[in-house]
Amino acid sequence: MICAACGETTADPTTCAACGTDPRLDGRYALEAVVGRGATGVTYRATRLLDGAAVAVKEMALRHADPDHRRLVDREVQVLRQLSHPQIPRYLEHFDAGVGRHRHLCLVSEFVDGRTLHDELRDRRYTEGEVLAIVREVLGILIYLQDLRPPVIHRDIKPGNLMRRAADGRLVLIDFGSVRDAVEDTIGGRTIAGTFGYMAPEQFRGEAKPATDLYAVGVLALVLLTRREPDALLESGDSGAWRRKVVCAPATLAFLEALLAPDADDRPADARAALALLDAPPAPAVAEPPARPFIPARRRKGLRLISLLGPLAFASLFVTPVCSAGIGRLAGYNEPAFAKLRECPLAVELLGDGIGFATFGCATGSAEGGGGGCDADWSYPVSGSRDRGTYYFNARQRGGRAWQVAGVLEVGDRRVDVGACREMSPDE
Repeated sequence: MICAACGETTADPTTCAACGTDPRLDGRYALEAVVGRGATGVTYRATRLLDGAAVAVKEMALRHADPDHRRLVDREVQVLRQLSHPQIPRYLEHFDAGVGRHRHLCLVSEFVDGRTLHDELRDRRYTEGEVLAIVREVLGILIYLQDLRPPVIHRDIKPGNLMRRAADGRLVLIDFGSVRDAVEDTIGGRTIAGTFGYMAPEQFRGEAKPATDLYAVGVLALVLLTRREPDALLESGDSGAWRRKVVCAPATLAFLEALLAPDADDRPADARAALALLDAPPAPAVAEPPARPFIPARRRKGLRLISLLGPLAFASLFVTPVCSAGIGRLAGYNEPAFAKLRECPLAVELLGDGIGFATFGCATGSAEGGGGGCDADWSYPVSGSRDRGTYYFNARQRGGRAWQVAGVLEVGDRRVDVGACREMSPDE
């Protein structure tokens, strides 16, 4: 048992061996263990002595002179009292405890037995389908919050604030310490809150809207897909850096691009719109060649090669048109996507003649002329499979430089980093 007065562990339930006071919180709760630490307080697993029920007690210090801190504390209490959703911990009560510099507010809520996604990520590798299932579940919770009037913005969606409940495997959104009502900006209350890396650009200006939480959902998906922290994915000054580090289907890539748009007005308006975008059926395949300005001369050889493959080979190559409007589209464009892959002996060993077939992808590119020259930027997200294995990678060329390939090739129990052409260990 943890003494509520001094924080030391004590075996005596009525008198703390360290400080000699009653170790029970408000005389009614026995603190058992620390289960979380956040920006606004410490959360304990506790026992309600009246009936032995397990509860969560969040202890938030009130000694801070900063009025914004007290506003965050009061706001969390007020919002939680109004929420009723099976995937949000149920509010039970709150009260002040302690005196002077030891004064704090205690928020008691339903205890959720489980693990956070942050903890899961340490020993679990998610498939793309599993990540999208998580995103879909989180969007369902956000739809409930955003349908309230005024809408509720969580502002701190991240793996550590999503817990998988042991009883049924469902995700539970926790820690509403950064929450705000969307209407609050209109009455003059602006507070910068959240976790760096998951915060949308507008959060740094103290603004929050339904699309703000969608940005964090996009970062969450990237972290789960890549097992990298946001600062390694979202490079300062390069909003598209993450595209070179994630390997996923073109439709998923397009969905993430929508969520991670720097301008909130360019994202889906709310969680309901984001879910509709995620579940939208794929558009019909497009086999038309790209507009002439988007085809560098060195690529025309590849188009001629495709025309010689014949109907049977061409039928195995198709494209999902997820490119932005006005961007050229290609179907089965082999040369840039697979030339680098063939240079890797491990890939040739594992796939043999299977390299370059049963592929799908969407080529995106742009070119700007200047001074008589042309600087092109092309990207080919490609994935495919043969009887011997599967591969998911991205072939990219920038400014006329050599093609770069990044992604993963899986054959049986073997996994190859095709960019570095090296065997990957089981825990990577």
